[in-house]
Amino acid sequence: MLNLHIENRRRTPKDKDGNAYREIEYKAVILETSLQEAQKYSSAIKTPYVGDFYYHSIDKLTFSLSTDYLNDDAYGTKYTGGAIVIRKHGKYFSINLNKEYVPIYSNIKEYVDSMFRFLAFNISLFQLPIKKTVMDYEDGLVTETEFPNNNVTSAEEFLERILEEAKLKCIELCFDMNLRIRELVDSNDFRNHKGTLYSIKDYRVYESKNKKRSLICIYDKSKQQEDKKHRKILGHMERFEIRLFDTSYTIMKDHADMLLSHTYEELVDILMPHIVKHMKRLGIDFTRLLNALPENQRILRRILEASMNYLCN
Repeated sequence: MLNLHIENRRRTPKDKDGNAYREIEYKAVILETSLQEAQKYSSAIKTPYVGDFYYHSIDKLTFSLSTDYLNDDAYGTKYTGGAIVIRKHGKYFSINLNKEYVPIYSNIKEYVDSMFRFLAFNISLFQLPIKKTVMDYEDGLVTETEFPNNNVTSAEEFLERILEEAKLKCIELCFDMNLRIRELVDSNDFRNHKGTLYSIKDYRVYESKNKKRSLICIYDKSKQQEDKKHRKILGHMERFEIRLFDTSYTIMKDHADMLLSHTYEELVDILMPHIVKHMKRLGIDFTRLLNALPENQRILRRILEASMNYLCN
């Protein structure tokens, strides 16, 4: 049986010079961890070594929540690698569910829910704020915010609220192959940054140094694995990524539950017209890559052929 209790929490955010500039106090619902409950969901964190997984899959699913929902005591635990990576970004924190663990032959949402349950029950990553009080040191201004929807009475309600607050921010589809993909596309259609190609027409770096990320990303997977993970891949392997961000695809904002309540291939089918429409604007000719694609890249072939047909029409 999982227990809920209410605690008072305090944060003192600091500027780049290390000086605290405000004080934040929370009255928040905390879910106690339970090893017994966590073990029920630990089976979700396993590598699905099956069939086509090596050639195409979901590389990453990214969810974002306000740091109001982050339990500071749990952030920074050792369990932030492998299947899950948790990062803070200003007022938000992200949860990345990574390729090696995302199933492609079963319902993705069931897997996502299990992973969130694991984070909640194993490391108590989340809190539900009931009241937030902010005092600004510079002007002495005090503001209070209440969260009436967070007055939950059970662990299930607690998790439901967290899942409601988690926003799907990114879906990355990846396609690995023993080809020199970068030699099979026109370099004029891409921006080369440290050996990685980004589709140039939708890649932007603004004066603020924020970036609008490209739909397509192509890089040397062999080199990346060796440089970052000290892992050698047999033969030469490159990756073709299709990266979908909620800033460009409103379907991800408005229908995330519907999107994820499918298998990987069903998800691709739903996203296909949105991807193809975006590719049309890029105007990239993939003829040489299509002619070289191995048979096991049938999903990427479908996507590229659809975009080429779209271009022709």
